[in-house]
Amino acid sequence: MTSIRKLALAVVLPLALLAPSAHAQDDVASVVGNGTISPGLPTSGCAFQQVTFSGTAVNVGDHAGVYNVSFAGNSTICETLGAGQGSGTLSGDISGTVEYSRTGPIVTISGQVSVNASPHSIEVGVCVFVAVNFNPVTAYVLVCKVVLRVVP
Repeated sequence: MTSIRKLALAVVLPLALLAPSAHAQDDVASVVGNGTISPGLPTSGCAFQQVTFSGTAVNVGDHAGVYNVSFAGNSTICETLGAGQGSGTLSGDISGTVEYSRTGPIVTISGQVSVNASPHSIEVGVCVFVAVNFNPVTAYVLVCKVVLRVVP
């Protein structure tokens, strides 16, 4: 097993144990997909980025289903291989606004989304970022676990 797979399992498996709580309006989603970064994460220095993502979310809970999701956003800091931060818009079957923060390969997300026209907040969102190419990094794969709560 490669070290990237081990890292992904170490981050995502504990979150897999998360299930909707006694609060009947929680959902838990697994999201997998790929994206692009432009102009790309440089091997040295930093650059502001345009970020895209396209993937599939498998959601369990009150709004169970398989959903297509896309993201388009921009850096809010000058990004490096070691860190990044930004925000953008989700579209597709799940829509809304999301902020991300990346430290190395670990990405956390937060924001407000709509699932089946029902407003939700992202309570916990943790992803593993895997670069597909280098010098600069312009493509990546992302694997996430997300806990969503219906906004009353």
